Amino acid sequence: MVVKFTKDEVARHNHDGSAWIIMNDKVYDVTKFLMEHPGGEDVLLQWAGSDATEAFNDVGHSNDAKELTENYLVGEVNNDDDGQETAGLLLPEEAKREGETESWRNILTSPVNFGWTNVGNRDMLCSVLIYQNFWSMFNEIYKTCK
Repeated sequence: MVVKFTKDEVARHNHDGSAWIIMNDKVYDVTKFLMEHPGGEDVLLQWAGSDATEAFNDVGHSNDAKELTENYLVGEVNNDDDGQETAGLLLPEEAKREGETESWRNILTSPVNFGWTNVGNRDMLCSVLIYQNFWSMFNEIYKTCK
């Protein structure tokens, strides 16, 4: 199953902490590639959160560079107008509106589905969620992780 994102969801990832770009209707998370990019991180940050297809093609990247992009592929742009739900990351307020808080709680507290057999792994995941601005959701979930 292909993960689909709206252009608005991609647009939120427009900084050095989370840099996503669109190329040929595919979504790439290039955050970890920023420091390695031969043209410098500023080139990628200029296009972060938007469609970089034309800029990428204009530069005339090598076949190796084109193959390298697949390492950063996270999904595709949802161009459908049928209201199909996408799988983007939700902000805490949106998650509550869409009922996602309960889903995250189930994921974090389910050792069966994910093979988490000790609290350390859950604590690590909870820390990652904090980093990604899931503050309000984390407060509820952390209580169940103890």
